[in-house]
Amino acid sequence: KGACRRENVHYSILQGMIVRHLAIALLLVCTSSHAQNLVPNGDFEAHGDCSNGPLSAGASGWIGPECRLNPPYFNVCATQDHPLEDVPSNRYGSQWPHSGEGYIGFLTFMHPFANPGWYATIELDSMLSSGVEYCLRFWVSLGDTSDVRSNTLHAYLTHVRPIACSERDTAWANFAQITFDASQIDTSSWTLMEGSFVADGNEKFLTLGNMFHGMNSYMDTTNLVYNGELIECAFYFDDVYLGPCDVGVEEASMTGIRVYPNPAADVLYVDLLQEQIGAGAQLEIFDALGKVQRSGQLNSAREAVDLSALCSGIYWVRVLAEGRTFTTQFSKE
Repeated sequence: KGACRRENVHYSILQGMIVRHLAIALLLVCTSSHAQNLVPNGDFEAHGDCSNGPLSAGASGWIGPECRLNPPYFNVCATQDHPLEDVPSNRYGSQWPHSGEGYIGFLTFMHPFANPGWYATIELDSMLSSGVEYCLRFWVSLGDTSDVRSNTLHAYLTHVRPIACSERDTAWANFAQITFDASQIDTSSWTLMEGSFVADGNEKFLTLGNMFHGMNSYMDTTNLVYNGELIECAFYFDDVYLGPCDVGVEEASMTGIRVYPNPAADVLYVDLLQEQIGAGAQLEIFDALGKVQRSGQLNSAREAVDLSALCSGIYWVRVLAEGRTFTTQFSKE
């Protein structure tokens, strides 16, 4: 991550009073949503002792279902003794993280074994509530070694750690709550996957992967370039987020915009209410001193804003559109 830099800015007493009054006013009129990511270590930065390689260290909290291996972990902490676990170059190709220094990756398809049953499972920070709609987002990139691409990814939410022993995962695709279209994922960059579902209640574990088996696995692939003896599809995963979809609805109705997650780590999503704000609006992010830290044009109703270079603290988002100003607050972890 880039170093966090603060500039020394000297304000007059009058300027300081204006800024403080602006901050107080915004705190009073803006309803702050506190959308906590229910996925611990969703950015894959926390890991164990890396002296024997990232694979041995593992991404903290991320495991496989019962009877399956933990997902391979790649991090810049890899030494020259573990080149296949390094970042950016490793066993599946070359890719820098979407954020931070590490990510996971695994095969969703391999021939002649049809499906290796490789998944990524995490225990959530808290159980899900019945009847609540939850939004799931993560970033994916295709490994350079892939001969084919799996065109579908799944998310499976369960009450206990899922059991894949004795091929018990063959029916998971029928029960996965969210199905993602992965047909546009390529090796050049990261692609955002987004979906939602309404919880039955008390779900505690999230599992990601491609859950098709047998002939369905073959039918779900697109041929790319043959790279070796085995035919396989490898994906990298980074920045997984799960939280209630309706967090910030009250805020959006008041301000015309919604930001999440809040607190945010390296990425902040800005949603525009389309009936109020059109694409082409101007975005500004400014700190508690009133200094603009980010600015640019919004090209869609939902934008991802990179916060990786910002210091921890309180910030405000301001959107300027058609002579109107929409403002809300968020915090950076």
